[in-house]
Amino acid sequence: MPQPKSVAVSGCELVRRELSKYSGWDVSLMLAIAKAENRSCNPLNHNLTNSENHGVCVGSYGVLQVGCLHFQPHDDRNDTATVVRVAYRVWQSQGYKAWTTYRTGAYKENL
Repeated sequence: MPQPKSVAVSGCELVRRELSKYSGWDVSLMLAIAKAENRSCNPLNHNLTNSENHGVCVGSYGVLQVGCLHFQPHDDRNDTATVVRVAYRVWQSQGYKAWTTYRTGAYKENL
């Protein structure tokens, strides 16, 4: 019997899968935040404008627009799994309020 073909997952479904790997946070809420931060869940969507000046670096990255200061030098800021892992650390220390789209309520459009 042939093996079932694996289906490549991308975009917001990949974000949901990565978010689901971590316990404690509300996956649906975090996905709504991701969609508010990055409509297409594009891992290459980075905000490198001066409005994203974090003092020691400039920029917010990936599907959750995580600020540059949260990444280690070796972290791949283009990788969804890495960005979600770093976002989880941010969430553990700051909660959902770390994301502007949560504080403003913009995420609610995506629930």
